[in-house]
Amino acid sequence: MKTLFKKSLFTTLGLAMSIYSMAQTEVFKVLASRGKNTLADGSAVFAGKKLGASDVIKVGEGSYLGLIHSTGKTLEVKEAGTYKIGELSSKAIAKSSSITKKYSDYVIGELTKAESSDIHANYQKNMKVTGSVERAIGDFSKMILPKQSNIINNVNTLSWAKVAKATSYTLEVSNMFDDIILSKELTDTVFILDLAAVKMPKDQTIMVKVKANGTDAQPDSYVLKSLVPTKSPEVFADKDQLAKEFSDESALNYMMKASFYAQNNLFVDAKDAFEKAIKLEPTVSEFKSAYMNFLSKNQLLQYYPYEK
Repeated sequence: MKTLFKKSLFTTLGLAMSIYSMAQTEVFKVLASRGKNTLADGSAVFAGKKLGASDVIKVGEGSYLGLIHSTGKTLEVKEAGTYKIGELSSKAIAKSSSITKKYSDYVIGELTKAESSDIHANYQKNMKVTGSVERAIGDFSKMILPKQSNIINNVNTLSWAKVAKATSYTLEVSNMFDDIILSKELTDTVFILDLAAVKMPKDQTIMVKVKANGTDAQPDSYVLKSLVPTKSPEVFADKDQLAKEFSDESALNYMMKASFYAQNNLFVDAKDAFEKAIKLEPTVSEFKSAYMNFLSKNQLLQYYPYEK
């Protein structure tokens, strides 16, 4: 009788533990949380928090909650109310695919960084040293680009730091032999480079630089390599798939695109995607921290355009 009782007890305990384990299995991870968002027990919901199938979340008025499913699908919750994670999971699974999971780890890592406070501290330290972007450039005219990066689209937005006392700027695009293929005089610090309007070299590699007219500032040169489908088929395939899956205008969708661009050294488009995400949700600090991390990795933190 005792043996039978023990077996029954162990079976019951095992079943209970199995059910508890299933309930605690991570279904979503919180990427960003603004406002009053809590679990049913009143505990706070914060970036990095894991949510299980049995959890229930309460989203307050005017709050924002950015989630990523275990499959990599993103989900934004903006309307106040009570939500069952199991039900939200069903919606995410119905729309998920393998490509989202491929780039989700970057998003998770960037939006849940414990070291984000260090990035903020480094930003403040950096700005104390440079004072401002204008003073930081010294005797050089600098573009907001790493020294070498890739581009994948025909249309690319290039920008550079304002140079004090510059009367205008001359942007030059050349091949690797310094043969100029495009020259434009501008008064703004932004230029839309359309590759379809220039004669690209056979190696699809160009150099760009900006001269600050009316000053002694010397221009730095930056190398841009235009990717082509025949040599980078996987990158183009992922790009097309991400465009289909993340066609909606949402901050998290732009963060997923930023992940793809950043991991493939596509700085121009990554920068654009980060800034579009922040424009859609300007009060979500996690998006700004991720952008700061991205600029910091490219030694361009001094060009972070927002208040901390």
